[in-house]
Amino acid sequence: MSDPPPTLTVQCPNCSSYNSVSKEFCSECGSSLWLDCPACGERVSVSEKFCGKCGSNIKAWFEDEAKKVNERLEQVKALQRRGDFGEAMRVCRSLLSMDAERYADAIAYAKQRLVDLQGLHDRAETRVEQDFELAKRLIEKQEYDEALQLLGKIPGPLKTDEVETLIQLCQGQCDEIQRLKTALPALLKTQPMDAFEDLAKLVKLTPKDLKFRKVGQQLRDQVFKKAYALYEAQKFTEAARLIRRVPEEFEREETKQLKDLCAEASWMVTYLKASPYVDENLVACTARYAKLASKSRQAKEWQVHARQRWEDSVKSGSISTWVSKEGDAVIGSGVKFFNPLKGFTLGKVKFPGGIFGHQKFSVALGLAVQAIGAGVISEMFSGEKKSLISKLGFKAKPPAEAWGIDLGISSIKAVKLARQGEDFSIQDIRVLELEKSAPQTRTAAEERELLRGALVKLRDDADLKGTPCLFSISSNQTLARFMQFPSVEDKKFVAMVEAEARHSIPFPLDDVEWFWARFATLESGRVPVAVLTARKDEVQQRMQMLKLLDFNVIGLQCDALALFQLLRFQQEQTLESNEDRPRILVDVGAESMQMVLVNQDRFWFRTTSHGGSQMSLAIGRELKLPYADAEQVKLQPFGSSELLALAQAVEKPIGNAVREIERSCTAASKEGFVTEGAELHITGGAARSIGFMHALTTPAESMFED
Repeated sequence: MSDPPPTLTVQCPNCSSYNSVSKEFCSECGSSLWLDCPACGERVSVSEKFCGKCGSNIKAWFEDEAKKVNERLEQVKALQRRGDFGEAMRVCRSLLSMDAERYADAIAYAKQRLVDLQGLHDRAETRVEQDFELAKRLIEKQEYDEALQLLGKIPGPLKTDEVETLIQLCQGQCDEIQRLKTALPALLKTQPMDAFEDLAKLVKLTPKDLKFRKVGQQLRDQVFKKAYALYEAQKFTEAARLIRRVPEEFEREETKQLKDLCAEASWMVTYLKASPYVDENLVACTARYAKLASKSRQAKEWQVHARQRWEDSVKSGSISTWVSKEGDAVIGSGVKFFNPLKGFTLGKVKFPGGIFGHQKFSVALGLAVQAIGAGVISEMFSGEKKSLISKLGFKAKPPAEAWGIDLGISSIKAVKLARQGEDFSIQDIRVLELEKSAPQTRTAAEERELLRGALVKLRDDADLKGTPCLFSISSNQTLARFMQFPSVEDKKFVAMVEAEARHSIPFPLDDVEWFWARFATLESGRVPVAVLTARKDEVQQRMQMLKLLDFNVIGLQCDALALFQLLRFQQEQTLESNEDRPRILVDVGAESMQMVLVNQDRFWFRTTSHGGSQMSLAIGRELKLPYADAEQVKLQPFGSSELLALAQAVEKPIGNAVREIERSCTAASKEGFVTEGAELHITGGAARSIGFMHALTTPAESMFED
């Protein structure tokens, strides 16, 4: 080191050598000899204590900065001890921007710590992930205390939202366990039945603590003894309510069996007290109930009476009542099964399916009525342009005999009707069942092929060639509008209807085929009209297929309108005194449900998706049956050994259907149709499902205990 020269010099802060003030860097070590004043930016030598321009204490400023650097180095160490590696690395990175010469040691330390901290951070995160997964497994085993202790050891900065959520869950379960343990002794003394729920919770939360399970089992045995005594005393409802208090955590086989027996017997009492008609379902229920309630005189009497009334019904061909429900209907003034054969001569024709078998032919009969010219409406879809004469309602000479063919989604029903004077006789009937699969699972191509094959068989078996045939078209494929017009001369009336149709039909008229039916003038002087529309291409395709199959097809008719034709035909044939009384006919088909409302000679209808397939799907889910088997159980529930499970399965879709009927009545009322006091007639195979008539005759009441 050289001696200080007599002239102005600058001492190097690194090696202490003296350099001329003209030098920028130390001649010995190359360090910078000048810096900027931190206050004013003036260039000053490193050996100066104060800035010559602004007077700032440069030495004190750098001493303070060095102190802050040391503090940040200590902060890095503290953050590392807390496990906050991310924040520690952030502080280290801030040191890297310091003066490289003045703080070379601090910068070197920061660089090394960054490497070390990154490794620690990665290992800590891996450990947190492992502890998190282990805690989840502990929670699955209901070991909440152990999981909480494990999660509590995770450093705060490494606790993610998922970890915090898991901690809250564990803490909540631990608190709940403590609450239940504290409250249980007093509850067992004062309200032992209410203690069942708390015991079940504790068994779930602390599966390793066997004392709570033992207490629950002892309580279960006491309840079982009391419930069985009630069951033996034929007090099924009370027994069912008591045994249902036993949670599944304490059930054993005999408890489950008693639950099922009590529930079934309780349901049967409700069903038998509310069923309005005698059918196979009711006969099966009385037989089953007589076995369950072997000591009950009423059970034996019900079984005898049901069997006798059913035998009488089969012999007479009429339906016997069981419980009178007059004045207690959900809709209208009363509910009846519809008899589509009223007004016809049967001859030697026998309908399959017993006394209810004829109900599936309602649409086919309505089609046949129109086909032989006995309907109040002659218009139909034909795929051809209508003439003015046709629009004005002039009819061609009807045939003496014709077929009505209902193209259902699950079967084809056909009726041959002949007319001789005022006598209308059913000459022949045919049923062709289609593939038993859920309609929703079939493609359009599969539907067409199924239909085509069945139609060929029908044509050949029944020898339909040459006989006029009117086929159904689903109401789902048609659009109906109900309107009223002032009474004017015919040509003007036609023009008004066409103008209103253009406005109300939501399709270009060139793309649809439509017709309208005019009804008797109302007291207000206005004339009601029903406008029915179908897509022209769908009508033409169906007509073409039928003609190619050699049917003498005269047209297609909406199935809901066919039901109206049948109702009006029966009114006119039987000359009923209550002809003006409103009537509602609900036809529960496979795919959809038709509701037809008749006010004198005019009608209103609505189609919904609440068909029998919804019930079949529900039965399949509940009883774990394929669709074909579920469909069979729905149509013949009296053969099922699980009547209760079957009734529970269909309760929801039946309830939805009944509510839809109520909504339809409300909608019809808003359009000026009378529904109050209407006779409600039910038809269709699905209408005979267990609980359907009960739902229509008993307002807002379930057959099952809560």
